[in-house]
Amino acid sequence: MGDAPMDRYYRRDGPFLLRAARAHPGEAPSRWPDLAADSVDDLCTWVRQVWHGPIAAAIADASPSLATTLGNISDGTPPEAKVRRAATALVGYLLRATGRATPFGLFAGTAPGTFAPCGKIRWGHDHHTLVRPDAAWLEAVVAELEAVPAVVERLDVVANNRHRQRGDYLVLADGQSRIELAATAPVLTALHAAAAPTSSATVAERVRSAFPAASDHHVADLLSGLLAHGFLLSSLRPPSTAPDPLIHLRDELVRCRADEIGDAAAAAARVHAAAASPSVSPEDTGPAAVTRDLRLDCDVAVPERVGAAVEAGVTALLRLSPHPTGSPAWRRYYEAFVHRYGAAVLVPLLDAVDADMGVGYPPTFPGSLMPPRPDEPPQRDSRLLQLAQEAAATGTEEVVLDDAAIDRLAVAPLDPQRIPAHVEAAVRVRARSMEAIESGDFTLRIRPGQAAGTFTGRFSPWESDLAALYRRLPPATAGAVRAQLVFPARRPSADNVARTPRFLDDLVCLGEYPPEDDGLIRVEDLAVMADRDRLHLVHTPTRRLVEPQVVHALSLEHQAPPLARFLAQLPRGCLAQFDRVAWGAAADLAFLPRLRYGHTVLSPARWRLESDDLPPHGATPTEWRAGLERWCARWRVPRQVELAQGDQVLPLDLQEPAHTALLRRRLHQAGHVLLTEAEPDDARGWIQGRAHELAVPLVTATPPAPSPLGRTLVKTRDRDRGHLPADDDADWLYAKIYAHPERQNAILPQHLPALLAETGEPDWWFLRYRGPDDPDHLRLRLRVADGAHAGQVAAALGAWTRGLRRAGLSPRMSLDTYYPETGRYGQGTTLEAAEAVFVADSAAVVDRLRTGAGEGCPDAAATMAAMAAAFTGGWPAGLDWLIDQPAPAPARPPQRELQTATRALVDSGHGLLTDELHRALTHYGSLLRAGGGPPTDTVLTSLLHMHHIRALGVDRDSERTCRRLARHAALSQTARTREAAS
Repeated sequence: MGDAPMDRYYRRDGPFLLRAARAHPGEAPSRWPDLAADSVDDLCTWVRQVWHGPIAAAIADASPSLATTLGNISDGTPPEAKVRRAATALVGYLLRATGRATPFGLFAGTAPGTFAPCGKIRWGHDHHTLVRPDAAWLEAVVAELEAVPAVVERLDVVANNRHRQRGDYLVLADGQSRIELAATAPVLTALHAAAAPTSSATVAERVRSAFPAASDHHVADLLSGLLAHGFLLSSLRPPSTAPDPLIHLRDELVRCRADEIGDAAAAAARVHAAAASPSVSPEDTGPAAVTRDLRLDCDVAVPERVGAAVEAGVTALLRLSPHPTGSPAWRRYYEAFVHRYGAAVLVPLLDAVDADMGVGYPPTFPGSLMPPRPDEPPQRDSRLLQLAQEAAATGTEEVVLDDAAIDRLAVAPLDPQRIPAHVEAAVRVRARSMEAIESGDFTLRIRPGQAAGTFTGRFSPWESDLAALYRRLPPATAGAVRAQLVFPARRPSADNVARTPRFLDDLVCLGEYPPEDDGLIRVEDLAVMADRDRLHLVHTPTRRLVEPQVVHALSLEHQAPPLARFLAQLPRGCLAQFDRVAWGAAADLAFLPRLRYGHTVLSPARWRLESDDLPPHGATPTEWRAGLERWCARWRVPRQVELAQGDQVLPLDLQEPAHTALLRRRLHQAGHVLLTEAEPDDARGWIQGRAHELAVPLVTATPPAPSPLGRTLVKTRDRDRGHLPADDDADWLYAKIYAHPERQNAILPQHLPALLAETGEPDWWFLRYRGPDDPDHLRLRLRVADGAHAGQVAAALGAWTRGLRRAGLSPRMSLDTYYPETGRYGQGTTLEAAEAVFVADSAAVVDRLRTGAGEGCPDAAATMAAMAAAFTGGWPAGLDWLIDQPAPAPARPPQRELQTATRALVDSGHGLLTDELHRALTHYGSLLRAGGGPPTDTVLTSLLHMHHIRALGVDRDSERTCRRLARHAALSQTARTREAAS
């Protein structure tokens, strides 16, 4: 068994982090109870036998209330129901202690590791415990102190940059809860005064100055209310990157002399006591006031061949992604953004995510109104279904993939510029010994992490080798600044996971009291822009690209505010998605086989158990276990499995009644469970059988995508942008005429002239359009002088559409706001020149439709060649451009007769453009070449794209065929010209 010889997209760049259970399997109980059948005395006896040692200490740290109950059981015999509940919980914790590698309290910890030519491991017993204040305890203490007006008077405060104004209200939403506050003048004054960190006394003085009638008591109540509801943030709150949050709080209390304030003295004393003895919880807050992380007494070096196999396995996983051009939600958002704003337009971040004024958030985000687009089942789904069916029918648990098989399963070849710049993989190593690894007798099982730091960041000190790796990671786009994104979690207790050192110089701070340094990037200074295939964040004061990064494993979907999730996901949203193997339509099958590539298990064997597969809820334990045995025999489920719950697993022995009792409880709660194959203990012999993962950061071997900032960018705000129908400042009236594509070819030449005559022959232009949420229609723009004139044109449009409806050509018409694509075509006189091209091209297309001259791809392709010539300054330059700027290949090569027809039209060079279109293109091209506008190559590509849409409709493959035909003609004519010259 070896690794396939494919090119690897990723390489290791330094160390890894070992995540491992403190206990080895030998520390598990030698006997498990029958939680349903054993007597209370038997259960109590079992509890007394196992309730001791480090595992008992770990359980006591994780659940003090359970530890108290178990201690009472050891000393006596509590009621039966309490004994059975406690014994059930103890079984779960014991399985977790020996079977799960995720660092948690004293159960599992971390140690740095390296890849080396020869492997070695030393496992000691002098593990080190790091104690930190619990985030929920810290939050409660801060809230208690912020409720004391005399304390507030001495603090610094800042307005929470997550709040937004909606009409007469201020809103603070985290995706699950929403706080609304009346936007009164005093409230707005206070928040404006605290736009940057300042003293609470200064804010109070501003409010009193603006409202002299307000008493000191009322002003104090105002500030306390703003703090209590989160609209103001105080300097008491430790940043999530604070090295020691308790010391931060203590120092801030010293600065404001909180111990001198009677109502705050008790809380301040608790903080001082906790800071003085961080390993001991204050008596009146209980043990939950601290959290513990375990640093393992372990030295580990893993052979280099494991690292090479990780690189190959990660590459294979990425190649199998069902979304090589981005997640469906982010592709949908990209399309909506480009449809609304166009490309190369800087849209302020807070405008873009505004559901009222912008495009809001992507699908699947809380509060998003954007409908998700269902994926069409690709061929990949049917091939995976075939693999699963064959495995189930033949009793095969493993399917071995090679490069050819992965190519067949891949949706499309990966674009190197869409490969994420860095990822992380949590890797289990299955091998009997270190010698077995060195000889190549091992397999890996990979769990993907979205970015370097996902699994390792929280456990990496600032001065560690991993921290140095984070600082040198490449960006996805050339020249981008990587910035650490920090924010409070929705639940205060989840901040225990989100607290990390500050690894990066630049910081995007959301909903936290910000530090005072030059590296702070304000969200108010960020803008979103689109290029040809993805979205970017731009820091508008410096015009730098910014790529925010989260360096912890907090769930962005469940614990991050929507804006934080948006910032973290945007730089990667339109890149290939690195995730577990997605089985698509086969995902709900009862059995899925193991997929292995070389040394790497890309997807373990998996069984889906439904509650309906087993006896009903009222069945006796004996009946239920008998049903489970029948199901296991039917589907050939092994005795040792893992119960998968999201990213967490619990090892189960399906012949142990205590374990199946946990399975039954989980199945009753969820309705179905997923069971995956488990490695036997001797398969982890190299690490004494311990549950473990190697968290390995990997960096792409491909260069970053080119920066889009070489072109002129346009900044826009939704509140100032667009031509509203019938507005006095609008130059164009924009109407959508809904019609089947075949009817459009009748409307344009036969009916549109009557509308133009009725409205005084204004300038006009059109496009055909078809969108995922908008059926086929014509987009018609008519120039208007002012609002009154627009009203007259709108009335004429209504009467004209009524005629179309009676003729059965169009069911409806709507007016909309016209947003010029200033990023794509320019602004000012440059945009006016572009619009002149739109007008001339529209008239030329309609005239050809009316006369029936030159329909089809050859005519469109030849016209594209002539447009390129006029735009670039002549036929030689235009033909060279077509040769140097090839479009993507169509599904099938153009037929020879089409090539011949196109070549003949291009060779003639006459009558392809009207005089008006030739003049408009020549003028527009010369303006752009003079500088100050968007890149000419990008503009000409867009003009040819729009001509195809006008002439032949929305058909990507047809457009590629036309571009290919134009290029063939250009190559032919250029070759013949050179041959004649020689």
